[in-house]
Amino acid sequence: MINVHYTQANLELFSRTDLEPVTAAWLAELPEPKRSQIERIRVFQVRLCSLLGLQLLKTAMHSAGHGEFSLSRVLFEKNRKPSCTGFSDFNIFLSHEL
Repeated sequence: MINVHYTQANLELFSRTDLEPVTAAWLAELPEPKRSQIERIRVFQVRLCSLLGLQLLKTAMHSAGHGEFSLSRVLFEKNRKPSCTGFSDFNIFLSHEL
């Protein structure tokens, strides 16, 4: 079975100052290499899109019955799609307009 989860967010409704505590908490959930990669993204809205996509993945895994799923367990290997041993296969696609 294939499940599709998506979200749409108008990022212009929020200021960077409003969202920094949330993005800091989301970054803390990630393994260090991925956290560093996202922190290097200079455009805040693009960084936020990446973090929202990962939060959507976490929500989707939990709704699929994987309550023990954690973003810290996801493998982000260079030039490969993210994976997490023992859980459903997934893919993340992000699109944003700035």
